[in-house]
Amino acid sequence: MGKTSMTDALPHFLCQPLPKNTSAMKQEFHERLKDRWKTRWKNSPHHNKFSCIDDQFLMLNFNKAKDNLTRKQASLIVQIRTGHAPVNNFLHRIKKRENAKCDSCLENLGIEVTESIRHFLFKCKTYERERHTFARSIGRCSKDFKFIMSKPKNIEKLAKFVVETK
Repeated sequence: MGKTSMTDALPHFLCQPLPKNTSAMKQEFHERLKDRWKTRWKNSPHHNKFSCIDDQFLMLNFNKAKDNLTRKQASLIVQIRTGHAPVNNFLHRIKKRENAKCDSCLENLGIEVTESIRHFLFKCKTYERERHTFARSIGRCSKDFKFIMSKPKNIEKLAKFVVETK
């Protein structure tokens, strides 16, 4: 009705501001912290590299999938995500191999192709049988790395493919 008591007429304890809920304050703090982190992440030079793999903040899909993976499988998936998987291109870059060529493509087909993660996952003829099984389990977007990383079940299937190909 728009009618209020005069502040002077109220008891002292009713004139104080209401106490803040501790839980609400913590939630607000964590939201602000998360927003600051997201802003810093988007300005990071690593953001572009990882956004082509997984748009979700803090790799939520991988974190869900890793519970169903062995330690070795989780390690391999992290290596694939970061570009540090033990393929010849990476091994050559860290000076553990003389060249970055795919040995099996060179040996079987006589073609010199750089063995990158994408070559291993999507193109190498040596793993065609395993890749076919993998592609059937994923569906028609089986050559889209971002799609594979978008669902925990797909990440588990990718881990299985990597282990099967040794």
